Amino acid sequence: MMIHATTGTPGTTRTLDLDGKATTASLPHLLLFAGETMRDATRAPDTRAEARAVFDQLIALAVSHGFTRSQRLRELCADGFYQSPEASRLARMALQHVPDSAACAALVRAGFIDG
Repeated sequence: MMIHATTGTPGTTRTLDLDGKATTASLPHLLLFAGETMRDATRAPDTRAEARAVFDQLIALAVSHGFTRSQRLRELCADGFYQSPEASRLARMALQHVPDSAACAALVRAGFIDG
């Protein structure tokens, strides 16, 4: 499974190539998907590392824009509750004040998209 952006407007949606299947994801969904993938022992170590980089970059960015519940969101994802209503709410809250340009830069730093 490769996680790479192929199209989309920064900050809104991106098309992901997941085992050859195209799908779209908002930044909060991408954050939760990364949270799921980084703990999934069935994924290759390099895939988990890519997912962790995306998750860590987006969380750090959210914190720098005032998000204060990063530890709780990390706990939910680590414990496998990335699909819970609470995790979804926190992911939306985390990224709601993040400018598109900053989100794009974070995804470049994570290696998710080319700069």
